[in-house]
Amino acid sequence: MWDLVASRPPASVDEQPALTVGVKDGIGILEWNDGQVAYVPAGGTGADWTEYWIAGLHPADVPPNAHVPLDTVYAAIVEFVSVRTRPACVDWVEAATLLARFE
Repeated sequence: MWDLVASRPPASVDEQPALTVGVKDGIGILEWNDGQVAYVPAGGTGADWTEYWIAGLHPADVPPNAHVPLDTVYAAIVEFVSVRTRPACVDWVEAATLLARFE
């Protein structure tokens, strides 16, 4: 799993808009964080929270409905690298909060 950000150096990791992408067992994940709210693909799958590893080093929680086909992940990466804003090739909905995982 990787976090792609629009500029360097980030003002703060938590405040910088970022596209989070990952691949596991042939399925991709996407999450957009605008620095305040996290979003997942509207048509995403995966009803439960899952754990991925950021660059293989640090565990990270992935919210429900973040799983998408790899072609969708690749298209989102290409668009983000080109325009440096939230990819419009994906319809986004607000993600479950991390607090919701523990309720």
